[in-house]
Amino acid sequence: MKKILLGFIISFSAVNIYSQQLYVSEITVRQGVDGVCSASAGEDMSKVSVTNSTGARIEFDRPRTGYPAGCLSLCANITAVIQTTADANLGVDDLIFEIFKFKAGANPLDPSSTPPIRTISMHNVAAFSMATVSTQTYGPICTAWDGSYNIEGFWGKSNGQFGLRVKVRTNMVSSTAGNINIEQTSAFPGQNQDPITVDVTNIHVIKSTPTVVGKITGVGAQPYNILYRLSKDATVTIAVEDSNGADIRTIADSDPRFGEGIPDGTLTNGDFWDGRDNSGQLVQPGNYYVRINAGARDPYGWDAAKEYGFNLSLDPLQITDIAIKDLGPLSTDVAIISYQLTEDATVYLDIYPSGTTFDDINCSNRSTSCGPSNPTPLKTISSSMPRRQTVSMYWDGKNESGNYLCDGNYVFALSAVTKGRGGDLWTSRLGVGTVSIAKGDPLAFLTPSTTVIGSTPPAAGLNPFYFRYQLQRPATVKLEIKDMNNNIIRTLVNNEPRSSGLTNQESWDGKDSTGKWVADGTYRSALTITDPYVCMSGNIFTHDATFSSNLFRIVDVVPTSIIGLSTQAAISYQLSQSMWTDIKIYKQNVEINPDDWKWNTGVYAVPSNILYSISGMRPGRYRVTEYWDGRDSNGYMVEDGRYPFTIVAHSTGTQPIYATDKAYGYIDVSRGAIMFTEFNVVPTIADMKNSSDVVKLPPYEIDYSLTRQSAVTITITRFGTDNDVVARVVSGETRDPFVSYKDFWDGKCYKGNCDDGEWMIGTYNVNIYARDILANPDANITVSTVTMTIDNYPLRIYDLAIAPLTPDSPAIINYQLSEPMKVAIKIYKPGTRFIADEPICSPSEDACLVDTIIGIRPARTSITESWYGTAKGTGSPVPSGNYIFKIFGSTDTNEIDSITGNCPDAGCNSLAYDVMIQDLPVVKTYIEDPCKYFEDYSYFAPNPFNTPSGNFKLSLPMIGNVEIRVYNIAGDLVYSYKSSDKPGWGSGIPIPSEGGCITGLGDSPDRNVCSEEFNDPRLNWKKTNRSGRAVAPGLYIAVFKFQATQGSKELCQFKKKILIP
Repeated sequence: MKKILLGFIISFSAVNIYSQQLYVSEITVRQGVDGVCSASAGEDMSKVSVTNSTGARIEFDRPRTGYPAGCLSLCANITAVIQTTADANLGVDDLIFEIFKFKAGANPLDPSSTPPIRTISMHNVAAFSMATVSTQTYGPICTAWDGSYNIEGFWGKSNGQFGLRVKVRTNMVSSTAGNINIEQTSAFPGQNQDPITVDVTNIHVIKSTPTVVGKITGVGAQPYNILYRLSKDATVTIAVEDSNGADIRTIADSDPRFGEGIPDGTLTNGDFWDGRDNSGQLVQPGNYYVRINAGARDPYGWDAAKEYGFNLSLDPLQITDIAIKDLGPLSTDVAIISYQLTEDATVYLDIYPSGTTFDDINCSNRSTSCGPSNPTPLKTISSSMPRRQTVSMYWDGKNESGNYLCDGNYVFALSAVTKGRGGDLWTSRLGVGTVSIAKGDPLAFLTPSTTVIGSTPPAAGLNPFYFRYQLQRPATVKLEIKDMNNNIIRTLVNNEPRSSGLTNQESWDGKDSTGKWVADGTYRSALTITDPYVCMSGNIFTHDATFSSNLFRIVDVVPTSIIGLSTQAAISYQLSQSMWTDIKIYKQNVEINPDDWKWNTGVYAVPSNILYSISGMRPGRYRVTEYWDGRDSNGYMVEDGRYPFTIVAHSTGTQPIYATDKAYGYIDVSRGAIMFTEFNVVPTIADMKNSSDVVKLPPYEIDYSLTRQSAVTITITRFGTDNDVVARVVSGETRDPFVSYKDFWDGKCYKGNCDDGEWMIGTYNVNIYARDILANPDANITVSTVTMTIDNYPLRIYDLAIAPLTPDSPAIINYQLSEPMKVAIKIYKPGTRFIADEPICSPSEDACLVDTIIGIRPARTSITESWYGTAKGTGSPVPSGNYIFKIFGSTDTNEIDSITGNCPDAGCNSLAYDVMIQDLPVVKTYIEDPCKYFEDYSYFAPNPFNTPSGNFKLSLPMIGNVEIRVYNIAGDLVYSYKSSDKPGWGSGIPIPSEGGCITGLGDSPDRNVCSEEFNDPRLNWKKTNRSGRAVAPGLYIAVFKFQATQGSKELCQFKKKILIP
């Protein structure tokens, strides 16, 4: 027994039959019976032996005798092992043969690795008795296989090596045996077995498809593609026969072709038939039979494949993808019939009247032979056309006589003919359809339009009038203007040609055929079109459209008022035509009634009611602006208020036509008061050389600007009065608007309530009065006024500067005068006191007076006076000290005595506003470094402080105050001293000259340093703090400070240590 591969699935439902077995005990492959391939229990061909070198093989596609041939028997023995008896038979329900093809890595028992290509099932093949315990074998059970199986939907054979699985299965139910379910699978080849080899010439997977012509309605046509696969390389013969069996075409005649490839190749051979016979002529339409034969020789002999035949139908000349474009409205439009041909042919396009029918459109001839109900075509177009591409035939809508046909649906018939087997080869049916002529009305639209001007309101119905229209195709045009009673007013176009494809435009100027303006109203534009591209019976087309005419208008009337700063009013408007225009501006009390239009009678014609009028010819279609300066006919400026106006316009000629608009309105005059856009009074600011003070002097610049032309008066009045005029700067002079004016006042009386040229000293008002020029004297006149208050002190001594007398230079007094004056400078002794600018001297001023300087000095320039420190009369030098001087002046040179500098008993009346009293330091001892001098010669003694009390010594470089503060090491103030606290020393210690000293009780050890020494008991310190308690021994810090108060502002400070043991 052969060793084979086994697999089991066994289940039992009763304990007493657990040991029943059923399996395939042997698989063999034997020689089959050819003819009709059938099973046979012949010789086992699957053994591996030297004597049997061929093995199990299928070598021929067709049946034949001998071995190897074209058929094998697949056999299996089934064995049952009965180990438990039962009153029943163990039946074999199914025996299944699964044939598979070997590939790389194939596992015969795994269907996923070796999927079956052919399955052969056998049912109820055997029954085993279970009456006795035994082992029973049944077989061989065989089935036939000729190598064929389903290849891509075709029954065929492929070459290679094959194996098989045999599955035995039972499922039985018995009252004594119970439920027995056994399934077992064995595989071939087993041990010492070779696989089955198939090596035949076989034709399979045959496909025949026509070529599709057309993209819309594709049809099958030649060439026919013939695809097939061969199990191995072979020679092939392909022949085509007609329905009578006659040979038509040999496509392949024992030509070599390739096999598909082993083990699982898919190489496909392709041949085709072009629909022609062996002489190259197209065959007639019909059904044809194709035979395919193949054969090959190998060591076992010539193997002729089973013939394969199939039918195919062929209609070699067809028309497809018929598409129609109807004839449209344009003159260049044509009807287009497009299509595709399967073969080159002559095509006939026959055009028939609407409603034409045919006896049979499948007539295989031209349409005229297919029984048309209208036997004669209106138009025939024929042409030779190429195949397999979209071609077109064109029809211009004319008949055979060249006349245009009327709009409608026409029947067309397409047929084609070419040469073929047996003569002319016609399309087997007509391509029939309808094609339309749809030219329609040649006019696309007619649009009349008028000129529009203005916006408030817009005015339409104006000339020129435009008539725009588009023609679908060139035509002859007549355009007439008619009234609503159908009377012809004007013929604009009289049977003239016009083009298509653009917008035609005709214009009308609004006049009739005699050149006169037409009356306002509604009119018709009548357009008549003669179309040469349509049939004569319907080539006249008419259209009309209505429009309105209103030729004389006044629009966009816009008044501009006189408001605020504006100086002119304006009336702007636009006329539809050039017209004579009358504009009248009336008084405020005139009321405009639109029902009184033309406004040429009654109150509108009274001359006294008309303030201003403008008349004249004005252009049309142009914005006209008329100006009014707000004055009446006499040139007077009108009062503020609302003034009505009217505009009336008409054409010129014997029959004037008035503009229909009732144009009127109002101009507001609202000037308001005259405004000053600028007003300022600017004094002359003195040019200071030595001081930063601001001194205001005449002349005064009066700056101003007005909003409109005015008569201006400028007066200077005393402050606090309205009519006390001291000067008239300007009297009624004309000033223009928005111009910066500058007038000047010199600070003196001029045409006022005073003497001309007299200096005005004190506070005054600068007043400007402005009134309208040429104002109507009968009207209310408004005067605008502005005022500014100023202080006028024209006689001034200013810019004073002093330099002390020193050993190197005299004392210097610098100053300036606002006007030329006689000046007196009196120098007094130090300490002289004054009351009301007068010195307090006893018994007279001479007791205090040291010297005088008197003279006439120029104005507004720096003046320098020098004093050399000598006494008046004696000429002897004065000692150091802080002298006092007084300076005053008068514009009247006779008022100040040239010797004494005194005023007369009645006093000086022209004195300068300023009388200055100032200190004049005299320093005879010169100290180069005041702070160093103060530090070097100021100290505390004794130091160390080992006595009950000690004294501070202070050396002063000049008149000034001193301060001492003593601090302990913790920073607490224990002692302080201020010289200014002593009565009479508030303005400084009154030393007669530099180098003076002050000290506590007792003489100073360096008294010779001081030019003069003062004692001040407060400078004696008794080692007590400010509370009177004794201070502790230790180190103390004394801070010395000096502040000059006369002629200089020196500030000096230093520190010294005091040790109390």
